[in-house]
Amino acid sequence: MTSDLRDGRSAAATLARLAESEARLQLAQEVGGVGTYEIRSTTGETLWSDQLYALYQRDPALGPPSREEWPTLVHPDDLHRVRGALPADARAGDVLETEFRIRLPSGGYRWLATRARVFPDEQGRPTRFVGVNIDVTALKEAEGRLRLATEGTGVGTYDIDLATGEGIWSAAAFAMLGLPAPPDGRATYDTWRARIHPDDLARVEEAHGAAALTEDPWSCEYRIIRHDSGETRWLRNHGRFLHEAGRAVRSSGIVADITEAKRSEERQRLLMLEVDHRARNALALVQAVVRLSRDSGDFAEVVEGRVDALARVHGMLADNAWSGVAFGDLVRGEADADAPRVVVAGGGVTVPPYMAQPLGLALHELFVRSRRSGALAAPVGRLVLEAREADGLEIRWRETPPPHDDEGDPLGARLVRQIVERQLGGRLADRSTPRQCEIGFELPLRPVG
Repeated sequence: MTSDLRDGRSAAATLARLAESEARLQLAQEVGGVGTYEIRSTTGETLWSDQLYALYQRDPALGPPSREEWPTLVHPDDLHRVRGALPADARAGDVLETEFRIRLPSGGYRWLATRARVFPDEQGRPTRFVGVNIDVTALKEAEGRLRLATEGTGVGTYDIDLATGEGIWSAAAFAMLGLPAPPDGRATYDTWRARIHPDDLARVEEAHGAAALTEDPWSCEYRIIRHDSGETRWLRNHGRFLHEAGRAVRSSGIVADITEAKRSEERQRLLMLEVDHRARNALALVQAVVRLSRDSGDFAEVVEGRVDALARVHGMLADNAWSGVAFGDLVRGEADADAPRVVVAGGGVTVPPYMAQPLGLALHELFVRSRRSGALAAPVGRLVLEAREADGLEIRWRETPPPHDDEGDPLGARLVRQIVERQLGGRLADRSTPRQCEIGFELPLRPVG
C-alpha cells in the first residue's frame, strides 16, 4: 500500500515536471516565434504545434495543410528553393534547412527559416521529418534595410566562418569582384583570395592574419582583378574578427570600391609634378627674358612685351584645361591687328602644354622683329607660318621682305635660338636669302629634362 502510494506520488511529480517543461517550451516557442512540425512519410500524416498554426495564421480546426495545399501558401519565387531543400532521396540523419516566405491570410508575407532532421524506422528507412519553423521576418527586413543602405553607397558586406572558410556576401560585394551573386549569397574565403592582385596578396593576407589575433577593427587597401573583365580595381576592407575562447572564429565587415579615389590621387600627384615642371620652365623663361633684355635700350618695354606673351599663352592653356593649344591660336594671339596679312597652314595642330609658352615666346620675338624691319613693317609684306606633325613638331616661318638687323645677327633673336635648342631640345635652321627670311623649327614631342 505504502509502495503504491509512493509510486503514485513519483508519477505525479514526473507528470508535473513534464507539464512545467512543456509550458516552458510553449512559452519559448511563442516568444521566439518558433513552431514545430512532424511529417510521417509512410502515412502522409502531418503534425503541427500550436505556435506553427499561429505563424501561418491558420485555424487549428482546419488541421495542417495537405501536400497539395501547402505549396499554395509559399511565395512563388521561393517554392523551388523549398523543394530543393526537401529532396525525395533524403537519407536518415540528413539535416535539411532553408528560408522561404509564406502568404498570410491577413495579407502580406512572413519569412520563415526551417530546419529539419530525417529520422529512420526500425529498418533504418527514412520515415519521419521533424523540424522547426522560425519567424525571421524582422531579421530579413533589417537585412533589406542594410542592403539598401550599403548598395546605395556602393558598399558591400561579408561574413566569413573562419573554420570552414564559407560565408555570406552581399550582392554588391560579388559585383565588385565581377562575380555573379548566387541567390543564397554564399561564397568562400578562397573566392575572395583568388581575385586579389598577385602583387598585393601576401600583404593582404599578412594584415588579415595579424588582425585576427586582436579584437580591434582592421582596414586594408588592395587591388583586385575582376573575374568578368580582367580590369584591375582598388578596394578597401574595414572589418572586425569575432573571438571565442581566445580564437578568431568569424570575420565580418564592409568592402568599398575606391578606384576613383585612387585615380584622383594619381591625377593629383601627376598634376603636382606637372605644376612643378611648368614652374621651373616659367622661371627659366623669365630668367632668359631678363638676361637677354638687359642690353636693350628700351628694357622695360621689351620685358613687358615678353611677359605679356607668356601670360597670353598661359590664359589659352587654362581655357583648354592645360591640354595644349592650337598652333593657329598661338599665331593669332601674336598677330593681333596684323592677322589679315598672316597666312597660317596647319593651324589645327596641337602644341603640347609643356611646349606652348616657350614656343609662344619664340613667335613673339619673331613677330616683334617682323614689325620692326620685316614683312609686317613693309606696305605689301607677306608672312606665312606652317605647322605639321611628323616625328616631332615642324614649324616654318617665311616672310617677304626679310627683316634686317643693324647688329649683324641675321635672326636678331638669340632668345629664339635658346628657346628652340636649349629649352625645347629642338633644332633651328635658317634658310634665309636676301629676298626672303625662312626659319625652320624641328621640335621633339616630349619634354626635355
